[in-house]
Amino acid sequence: MEQTSLHSQQQLVKLRQFTCSDLEEISLWFESRDMVTPTMEDLPCFGLIAEAVYPIAVGFLIETDTNHCVIDFFSADPSEEKHIRNVALDLICDGLVAAARSKGYSKIKCDTQLDIIKKRALKHGCAELGEFSVFLKEL
Repeated sequence: MEQTSLHSQQQLVKLRQFTCSDLEEISLWFESRDMVTPTMEDLPCFGLIAEAVYPIAVGFLIETDTNHCVIDFFSADPSEEKHIRNVALDLICDGLVAAARSKGYSKIKCDTQLDIIKKRALKHGCAELGEFSVFLKEL
């Protein structure tokens, strides 16, 4: 069987903007990984879905009133092949960086405890700033 090249795989995976109708699908991805499932109120206004015939992965851009924004809420369909998930997540990262630039941001921040996200951030040219504790208070 002939293997599809990375370039061909990227051609098959397309990006589109996240819509509220995608929430049910991505909730299953978060649940399958034992992660907290975000609600629409938790998610930023701008997110990208990578899809071929059906959605494969998602990521979001959190806008701020400073010179930096935050990328977060990455997830992918666990039933999809790993290399396809990787292509999709790389395209989402590139798309979110392009969106941040077009919105005038000069820096992007990403917080994670997951090694796979750390590796992806380094792959995309991010500098590691160290380990931090994160705190949340319900209001």
